[in-house]
Amino acid sequence: MNRQDRAQLQQLIRVLDKLKGSNPDMPLQHAVAFLHIAVQPGMNITDLSEVSQTTLQSASRHVQALGKLGKEKKMLVAAGFGRDGRTKALLLTDGGRSLANEVVASLKPLLNANVRA
Repeated sequence: MNRQDRAQLQQLIRVLDKLKGSNPDMPLQHAVAFLHIAVQPGMNITDLSEVSQTTLQSASRHVQALGKLGKEKKMLVAAGFGRDGRTKALLLTDGGRSLANEVVASLKPLLNANVRA
């Protein structure tokens, strides 16, 4: 592994630390679900299940966990009305958007380094 590879892994660790800072007990599966919703707001549980390659039940549990308010934890995801009016559209809350923006900001040094390389 070369220096650039190690730098990229360190950057990934910083991103994961940002996500953990939101909720120190957040499992990796919830973090991945959050990032999928951030990339494609408005998706439904079925969409999330497909992109995260998990069962509908697991996708639903991830969304429930991301939508709960707990002690010192922010609610990151909320459900609105879907395109067809029957399904739920998964959307980021203000706290979720803030966290997504922090993640993007922590990636900028890595992205800039790749552009120069």
